[in-house]
Amino acid sequence: GTKTIAENFHCPALPEEPVFTHIRWNTGGWFQFQAAVPSEGSLSAVLSAVDVLLSPRAALRPHVLSVRVLLNGSMNDYAALNKEYARFFTEENRDNAGEGAKGFPVRAAVAAPLPLNWRALVSGTGFVPSGDAPPRRTLHVQSISHWAPVSIGPYSQGAAAGGLAFISGQIGLIPASMELHPDPKEQG
Repeated sequence: GTKTIAENFHCPALPEEPVFTHIRWNTGGWFQFQAAVPSEGSLSAVLSAVDVLLSPRAALRPHVLSVRVLLNGSMNDYAALNKEYARFFTEENRDNAGEGAKGFPVRAAVAAPLPLNWRALVSGTGFVPSGDAPPRRTLHVQSISHWAPVSIGPYSQGAAAGGLAFISGQIGLIPASMELHPDPKEQG
């Protein structure tokens, strides 16, 4: 079997904001990160700290396969955080990622109780292929269909690399109409 050796790295707090950022690597090319967004802080600053931690290993934003965003207590801050997220995961960095790294990461965003001084908690998983490993593949539906709701943000509905597949979170929309199902039990 393959021996997995993990390494942990911590990013020191940025001078202007108390940011907790952690990243974990293994020898197979997989990485995970987790970062708290302070209550008065910006998601952009936190994701920039993640960039700092990814760069020594030649990992780029397009190597991120899956992102989870926990908003503190309610979804009220979702629109503002989504704008910051969209500035980080842009069409430009997606399309300039090199062959096989097209597409956005999958994403799930939910409300959860977090420490009072946190606005959100962001975590993600990524893979940096080596040798002849196949590049990542993504599914990014941008039109209304009967089989998948249209993507309403900078995320893919599915992503696969390194032998694993990831899917995005989804609210209970009827794909063809993009409306919530009238029965809450059917919304998922």
